[in-house]
Amino acid sequence: MFGWTGTILRINLTTRKFVRQASEETLRLHFLGGRGLNSRILYQEVGPHVEPLAPENVIIFGSSPLSGTAAPSTPRCTVTAKSPLTGILGDANFGGFFAPEMKKAGYDHIIIEGISENPIYLFITGEGVTFRDASHLWGKTTGEAARLIQEELNDPKVQVASIGPAGENLVRIASIVHKYNIAGRTGMGAVMGSKNLKAVVLRGNRKISTAHPKIFKEQSRKWNEKIKEYPMCQYFSTYGGTIRWGRFLITRESIGNTTHKKLFALWQIRRSRRGIRSSSRKILDRITELFFMSHRLHQEL
Repeated sequence: MFGWTGTILRINLTTRKFVRQASEETLRLHFLGGRGLNSRILYQEVGPHVEPLAPENVIIFGSSPLSGTAAPSTPRCTVTAKSPLTGILGDANFGGFFAPEMKKAGYDHIIIEGISENPIYLFITGEGVTFRDASHLWGKTTGEAARLIQEELNDPKVQVASIGPAGENLVRIASIVHKYNIAGRTGMGAVMGSKNLKAVVLRGNRKISTAHPKIFKEQSRKWNEKIKEYPMCQYFSTYGGTIRWGRFLITRESIGNTTHKKLFALWQIRRSRRGIRSSSRKILDRITELFFMSHRLHQEL
C-alpha cells in the first residue's frame, strides 16, 4: 500500500483502551483525503441527536495520502467532529508536522471517543497509546503545554496538538493549536475540552512509501520550483495567509479612485491612531501594510 498506512486508531477515553482497525479500500477511494474520510466516519459514528459536547461525539484527526511525502504543501491535518458552534458537521484544518508524524506512527486517522474522568493527554507511537495525566497542564496556554510535554517526555521532536483555556472552558469557537498552526474553525477545541483531553502527542519513525519513488521525487522537485517562481510566493512566506485579504481587495476592477481613497483613509487612521491600544495599532499597521504591498504587487504584475 502506498501513501496510506491502511490503519485507523480508535481510542476510548472512558475505558482507556485503544484498538487498531484496518481502513476499507473502497472508502479510501471514494472519500479521498483526510476531510473526505473524516466526514464519512463522522456520518457513520455520530447520530443526529448526539449533543456536540456529549461523550458520544467523536473527534477525528485525519491525514491524507500525500502527508509525510516530499510533495509540496501537503502536510495538512483535518480535525472533524459534530460542531458545538453549528450543531452539524464541523471540521478545521492545520499544517505543520502533525499529520506527517501521524503517518510515521502508522495511522491514517485517529478516532477519539468517550470522556476522561480527569484531564489527560495522549502519547501515541507506533507501539500504541499511553494515557498520561494532564492535571498540571490544565489552565496552561498551548505553547506552555507543548513545551512542558516535550520536557516531560524528554523529546523535543514529539508533535503536539493541544487546547488552551478556551477549549478547557468549552468556548464554542475554541481552536486546536500545533506550534504556529491553528485548527480554528467550528469549535474543535471545545470538543477536546469536553472530553478532558488537553493534547494529542505523536512520535513515529516509519517511512512512508510511494509507488514510483524516483518519478515522485522528480515531480515534487519540479512543483516546488514552480511554487517558488510564483510571484505571490515570497509574500505568502513573509506575511502568511492574511495576504489574501489585500489581494482580494486590490483587484483590476477596484484599482480606481475608490481603492486609492481606501488606502489613503487607512493611512490616515494609521497616522492619527490616538487612544488606540497597542494590539489594535499593530493590527491596523498590518492591514495598511498589506493594502499598500498588494497594490504595489498588482502594478508589478
